[in-house]
Amino acid sequence: MNHLLKALLFLMISTLVTLSVEAQQVRFDQANELLEQNQAGEALELYRSIEAGGQYSGELFYNMGIAAIHQDSLGLAKYYFLRSSGYSVIRNDAEEALRYVNNQFSRRSATLPALPWERFFLWLDGLFGPDGLLTFGMILFNTGIAGVIASWFYPRFGRLLFRGGQSVIILSLLLAATSFYLHYLDNRFDRGVLTDRQATVYEQPSTESALISTAYEGYVMKVDRHRSEPEESWYYIRLENGMYGWINREHLLTF
Repeated sequence: MNHLLKALLFLMISTLVTLSVEAQQVRFDQANELLEQNQAGEALELYRSIEAGGQYSGELFYNMGIAAIHQDSLGLAKYYFLRSSGYSVIRNDAEEALRYVNNQFSRRSATLPALPWERFFLWLDGLFGPDGLLTFGMILFNTGIAGVIASWFYPRFGRLLFRGGQSVIILSLLLAATSFYLHYLDNRFDRGVLTDRQATVYEQPSTESALISTAYEGYVMKVDRHRSEPEESWYYIRLENGMYGWINREHLLTF
């Protein structure tokens, strides 16, 4: 009886998930038709309802970016194209769209080049991801342990196996530490895109504090989620030119 109830519960859940996905697909097709008919506002609202339902995809964000362009909201378009560029199936189209949008902005932020160690961690994050790096590290760790154990049974190659096993274990621990660091970065920092025409960056989370800079539509910035958490209306950000400050949350979309 218990097995029958479990089977029925599984069938019910599977059916509900299938119906939900199919319903979202219908709405996506409807939004696409609206976009083709130059009804970008209505299309964007439908796309947003799909996003609110947690059905994310590169195609969804890409089409939302197209709809935002039709509404002359370049900052919003850039935000969605940046999100769609994280999906390999549509990355090339999203990057081409980003180049187009960036060329439309009248003002561009000065950008400091990333430090070598920052580029290295970004490369690892893009190539493996934190979880992939941790999995690879665990495989190497077990391989290193096997090499050390093998050195006990093969005295002729004992030193080579032991030293090799030690080296592989050390490398695996470094990879695990890097994975934890990437997880820390992912959990602490977001990317933000300014979707309003312009916004002021302040020294403190108050309009009464000193002005640091002015950010313009399409500016991309790093948002410190941990420092921003105590402030309901403000984000602590780092601009691409290296300056730090506080900006009102209503001006940014983050991901």
